Amino acid sequence: MSLTDVFRFVSPNVRDAAMKTSAQLEHLGIRHTLAGGLAVGAYGYIRTTADVKFLVGDEAFEHHGTLATFKAGVPIEVDGIQIDYLSPVSLGPQMEQVFERAPVSEGIAVVPDEVLIYMKLVASRRRDQMEWSN
Repeated sequence: MSLTDVFRFVSPNVRDAAMKTSAQLEHLGIRHTLAGGLAVGAYGYIRTTADVKFLVGDEAFEHHGTLATFKAGVPIEVDGIQIDYLSPVSLGPQMEQVFERAPVSEGIAVVPDEVLIYMKLVASRRRDQMEWSN
């Protein structure tokens, strides 16, 4: 598992957005692991992507009754690159363990491959099912 080739392949803006966002989340004390297209690429299925996705702990959110908002300082865009976040709550309680055992590449924790496959299959997107059914 390595982000090195992925970061050579994608736009430098996407790479920088991933690095800056990870550093900001770390600064805020928010558990996070890289997900989405960049994580898929880290496991050898390199593809273009124009955004950055992270799985984040509940501490990334502020809860106001039934409404949840991002904690102050959580970036939603970095230099024109959209940053998306996924909550492990919607994927099941077993997802909380991901933060403790995520491998690290280029200084960023990356969702483990079996968890990434699970996330992609739960999303039920045809593209994801085709990539990971091999």
